[in-house]
Parts: sequence; C-alpha cells; structure tokens
Amino acid sequence: MPEHDPAPETVLIEAARGRWAELVRAAEDGQVTRLRDRDSGAEASLVPLSRAGEPTAVGWPVWSVTDARPKLGDLVRGAADGQPVVLARRGRPVAELVGQAALGSTTTISAPAKSVPTQAPSRPTAAQAVAAPLGDLLDSLTAPAGSAASEVLVPTGLPGLDDLTAGGLRPGRLVVLTAPPGAGATTFALGMARAAVLADPARPVLVASGQLTRSDIMLRVLAAEADTDLHNLTAGTLSDADRQRVGEVAARLRTAPLHLADHLLTLEQVRTAAQAIDGLALVVLDPVSHFDLAAPVPPPVALRRLAREVNTAVLTVATTGTPGLDDLVVEADLALRLDRDALAVDLAALTVTHHRHGPTDTLRLVPDLARARLLPYSRETELAVLYRGVDPTAEATEDASGPQPPVELSESAPVAPATNTRAPGPENAPQAAEALVARVTDRDAAGQPVVGLPAPCVLCGQPTPYRAAGMPQHWDGVCTPGATLTAATSVGNDDQELAATPAAAAGGQPGPGRPVKERQDTSGLIARNVAAVLEDNGGDMDAALAALIKRAIPDGMALLNSTRVGSTYDFTNYVDTDAIPILKKPSRDGADLIWEGRPKWRNRIVESGPARTVTALDVNGAYLSALKTHLPIGAPRHSTDGAYDRKRSGVYLIDPPAWAHEDLPNPLGNREEPGPLWVTDPTLRLLIRLAGPKYGLCSPPRILESWTSGSSEALLERFRREMAAARDAAIEEGDRVTLEYVKAMYAKFVSTIGESSANREMRRPDWMHIIRSQAFANLWLKAWKAHQAGLTVVRMLGTDELHVIGDWRAVFTEGRKLTDMKLKTEYSIGSGGDS
Repeated sequence: MPEHDPAPETVLIEAARGRWAELVRAAEDGQVTRLRDRDSGAEASLVPLSRAGEPTAVGWPVWSVTDARPKLGDLVRGAADGQPVVLARRGRPVAELVGQAALGSTTTISAPAKSVPTQAPSRPTAAQAVAAPLGDLLDSLTAPAGSAASEVLVPTGLPGLDDLTAGGLRPGRLVVLTAPPGAGATTFALGMARAAVLADPARPVLVASGQLTRSDIMLRVLAAEADTDLHNLTAGTLSDADRQRVGEVAARLRTAPLHLADHLLTLEQVRTAAQAIDGLALVVLDPVSHFDLAAPVPPPVALRRLAREVNTAVLTVATTGTPGLDDLVVEADLALRLDRDALAVDLAALTVTHHRHGPTDTLRLVPDLARARLLPYSRETELAVLYRGVDPTAEATEDASGPQPPVELSESAPVAPATNTRAPGPENAPQAAEALVARVTDRDAAGQPVVGLPAPCVLCGQPTPYRAAGMPQHWDGVCTPGATLTAATSVGNDDQELAATPAAAAGGQPGPGRPVKERQDTSGLIARNVAAVLEDNGGDMDAALAALIKRAIPDGMALLNSTRVGSTYDFTNYVDTDAIPILKKPSRDGADLIWEGRPKWRNRIVESGPARTVTALDVNGAYLSALKTHLPIGAPRHSTDGAYDRKRSGVYLIDPPAWAHEDLPNPLGNREEPGPLWVTDPTLRLLIRLAGPKYGLCSPPRILESWTSGSSEALLERFRREMAAARDAAIEEGDRVTLEYVKAMYAKFVSTIGESSANREMRRPDWMHIIRSQAFANLWLKAWKAHQAGLTVVRMLGTDELHVIGDWRAVFTEGRKLTDMKLKTEYSIGSGGDS
C-alpha cells in the first residue's frame, strides 16, 4: 500500500455488520477498512475494486452485498486464509474483501472451490465490470424470459401501459409522471409499486416520499389491495368483512419486498438506500421536488445517473408547473401525464407524452380514490366505482323541481325474471341493459354528463344522479348492483344468496378481477388449508401432511396476522439485540444469556429406594397452552431499581433463592452455576408465587436488573384459541393430518421467532424465551398439584413429561384435550428397577 495512504480503520465483525452499507460505500469511494474476527484474530480488508492489484479479482467468487452481511465472519476468515471475494450489487462489482497478503500483490489469488460458496457463473467478475461485449448483450436479447441473462421487467399494473412499454419498465430507465394537484399521481405511483412487489416473481421496490409518512403509504397500499375504504381503514371503523379481507392482504404483503422511506432528503441518501436493497427493480421519488438533487450535473442528468448506477427503473413524480420539469421530460425515457378526463368527470386520462423506445397513446382510467387506486377503464369498473355504497333500501331524494312523477315501462318492454336481478358485472351488465328500454345518458354542450340530485331510476327505482331523455336513469341504462327491475318482481333464491355476500350487503361490488367471496372467518383457515393441500395431493394423507408441515411457519404467521387485524401493536417488531446485549447470541450456534428454567429433574431418594411402579405422563400441547402468557408490548427499558411491576414483562437479572426440597423440582431447573442469572417473566412470577404465604417454599428472589415494558396476556390469545379449536376438532374426528399440522404450526412458531432464519417475519427472542419458560412453569404447577394430592413426583423433564407414583387418574383427567394428561408409559424404579 502506498505510504501516503492513511491508516485504515479496524472494525470488529459484530460492529461491521451494523455499519455494513456504510463500509461498503466507503470502499466504493476509495477507503480501506480492516475487519477483524474477535475470536480467531483473523483480519481481512474491505478495499476498492482492484486495490489488491490487477487482475487479482478475475475468477474470485462474487457475493452480493446483502448476502455477505450475515456470512461476514466466514468471509473474513476465508479472505485471511487466501480466499478473497468480490462484493456486488445486482451483479455489478463494487468492492473486494481480501487478506492482508493480497494487498499490493500483482498476482492472481485463486479461491479454493469448496471453501467459500460461489454465486451463479453468470454473475460478472471485476474484470468484466467496465464494458460489456456485444455478444453478451445479444445473449441478453435472445435469452428466454426468466433466465439469468434476461432483463427483469417491472409491471406497471396497467395492461395498456405494459403493452406500450413492451412488458414493463426496464432497468436503468428514467420515468417521469406529471399531474395537477389532486389528480392522483401518488395513487398511480403506489399502484405501480404495488403491482411490482406482488408480481411473480416479486420485484423489490423502494418508495421514497417527501409528503407521506411510511404509515400513510402502508395504509394506502393496504386499502388498494384489500378493496376497502381508506378512511375507514385509517379510522379503524372497518366492517367484519373488510377486516377479514385486510387481514388476508396484510399477511400477503408482509413478505412483499416493498421498502418505504419518509426521511430521505437528498439524492445521495436515496442512492445509498437503493444500493443497500439487493435485486432492487424500481425506485419511486414522490414528489421529486422534495429531494435535494444537488450534483455537479443538471438535476435531470443526476436522476438519469441514479437509474444507471443502481441499475433500476426510477419513477419521478412531479406536479404540473414544477420548475425544470420540461428538461426532466426531455431527459426521461418515458414521460406520462395524468389528468382528469375531459369527457367524463369521473374518469382520468393517462397520456404517454414522450417515449424514447416505443409508441405513445392515451389510456382511460377509473379513479377509485376512496380505495387509493386507479383502475384500467371498463364500463363495468366505472359503474362499480360510481355507485358503490348506494343503499338499495334508501328512499329516493327529491330534486329541486319536486317529486318525480312515476315513469312506466313501455308495454312492449320485457320484464326480466327474478333470476336476472343480480348485480350486473362484467359478464352480464350489457345483457341487463338490453333487457329493458335504456337510453344513452344525456350530455351537455361541453360533452359532460347531465346530472342532478339523485332520483329514482326509471328502470330499477334506485337513486341515480344521471338523466337520459330528461328522466332519471343509471348511466346508459346499466343499473346499480342489487337493483330490482320492478316493484312487482319477486325476490328469488339468487337474490337471497347475493344478499348474503359482503359486497351485496354494502350495496356495491368488488373491483375488477376480484370475485365476490362469502365472508370467511379465521376459524376456517386451518381447515381450508388442509382441504386444499389434500386436494392438491389427490387425497394422499402422507403426502399432504408432509407438504403442510413444510409450510407450517408461513401458514402459522398468516393465521397470526389474521387474528391480529385492527390491533394497535405491531407484534413482529424486531427487538434491537445490539441495544439489549443479553438477548444477542455471541455466535450463530451460541446461546444468549437468558435462563429459561428447563427442567431435567430426578427424585434421587425414590430412585435409590425399593422397587416401585412409575407412570410417565405427557402434557398435551404444552407450547400451545404457553401462548397464554404475559408478553411485553413495547420497547424494553432497562432498570436497576430492583422493583417488580406485575403489569410489565420482560427479562430480569435475579439473585436466585435457595431451594431445599429434595422431593420437588427446583423451579429454576437444573442450573448448577452459582450467582445471579437472567430469567424471564414466567419464571420470576412463579418464584414470587412460591415465596408467598400460600406456598412458603422459598425466599423471594432479589431483582438486580431488568429489561421490561408494559405487557398483555391476550396478545396471542385469539391465535391460540384458533389452533386449540382446530386441534380439538381434529381429535374428535380422528383427523391425523390436521392434528399434526396444528402441532407443527405452534411448535415451529415458538422455535423460530427468536433468531431463526426459517422465520423472517418476526425477531422476538424475548417472546421465544418467555413462551418456553411459561411451558416449564405450567409443568411445575402440575407437579405441585400431584404432590399436594399425595402422588410422589419422580421425574420432570422438558416441557411435557411428568413421572409420578400413585393413582394419577384421581388427580388428572385422562385424555387428549389441552387440560388433560395422557399416559405415556409405565416402568419400575428402585432396587431391581430401571434407575
């Protein structure tokens, strides 16, 4: 290294993970950072490309920046042993991780083939990063869709716009959307982001907003995707049907790669955030005027370079009249203008004003701003949005000219039978209009529809503001959903069926492409999953069970999400283990400092006595019952005052009390090391209970420190009850598949909400420890119940094993319910027995 270079900063691997994006960015800017493994002392340097000499990086393994972060320890140790790697974003090399011996070297260092995982061979090496041969570009042009060499297109959510752009937005392209205030530009941009992240495969999107908070964006995305009213969602006044639908959508969106930012102020901050997201396909800047574009080049060129450098499509939103907008439109690959339709006040027009790579056109859209979305135009969609929420039972409103005279149908007009009274949808709206005498809606000289105060439609009797031939009539004779054709028409079974659907009850119909669904409460979610998988596997129960167990984690999270809809606490909140070091694992396979009180106790007095028969009992659904426990619902706060508040929960450092009862297991389990230890809330509650006058089994524990927050015992109660109900039904019906599926759901939920890579939706190591400890505490109380009833407690193991001597059926109910105990086995112990 040249002597004038400053000494590089040395950073431990644990700290480097927290600063990873910053350190990689520094390497791109020419800085060197030395990374050190605390345990082995191994060191490697994070350096700019080619800092270690040319052409050293040829043939080195390529790791994405995102994938390298969790494997940083292995990569540093590998680089120190002569196994360097290249770090890349979207396949573009940005930095190198090399051992100290490689710095200043001009020879190639080859990585052993089996030491460090290598990415797909199509990923570029550093020597290929400057320019691409024409042959490679031709390969990408002719590559099959979905192959590694093909471009990843970003769907826009509008089929017409996808057609104009030959499939969607492309990496490195700059798109500009302009609109007057209130036209729905933000709604359009969020619709495009929503379409991208919910596509198959999903395209990661970064939405950087200068006006909306992240919560505002989340609510708009939820309302649009769940087909529910934004105001009701924000106010928390959803109907049961809407709440159910929002829960289902929230479960689907939880894993969608949509990244929201409301604090990015400069283009450089946007670039840094974008480069930290692996596989990013779209960046949305809304509005672009709220970002500082200060750069050595004009703002339009700076935005163009952002798209090129990050290799992603960039959508900028600008209000009509924004200074410099004309230059931005000229620079853009695609310029869009959104306006309200001049011919219909309830429609919008999206005009492609400039397209560097294809045709231009104007697309009609239906603004459904109550649900935060813009929909592709169709007559059915327009009517569904226009008349949503009309109450079919409401009396017609009189207009300024007084009551409207009754208008009779022509004698020659056919009266449709009752079975045709269903709400006209895309498939039957034209037929419903043709069945009666319908006229084209009146328009004024400017082409606008003639409207007045709502009055009874001459065709169906329901209120409408539109006029045809001077008389009230729904738009061009296509009547509102749920309309009856004449007062004399009887209501048939079809109408009763329709009235049972949520859409009909609300007086509306779902948006385009969304079939009407009967309300499905969460009590049937497990059964529906089982039925669907059994059908997929042709009724093969073993194959279905294997498939259900594989999906137990995401299915469990989906059920949890649905039971928590409308709740105010984000139960998936990630605990900052850096701020609470006792919850942080020292290594991937290590353990944190929390002692859960897991028992492994044997009654040595009984084992050394005369031979006796022991009954091993099994607790049913131990972890399922343990979900009913006090869980912290806020950010844990540190305290050293030694106080205990039953309204709070968390983890506590205690000086454990002595335990002098050889015939009963210690509530703290088999801990042999002396001194203070960190325990969870259930363990502490049990110790305090046993120290009270009712039990008097030990002295009170002394609290030295704590990390706690306000708590609730009901956070997982609906979740627990749904699984318990499904379990009980499965036992009653002899349904082995459902029983094992439910068991896998709650067992894997508890075991993966800590720091497991198998569940990426939750990181709550505190909850994991608390639930496990609650299971142990529940088992101890059963042992105490047996002891009090005169049984001899022989062993207590894990979460669910209790071994006793005596008539256990006089104490516990035998069965498979959660409150029952079941016989596991019997054996002999003592002299001549199994010791």
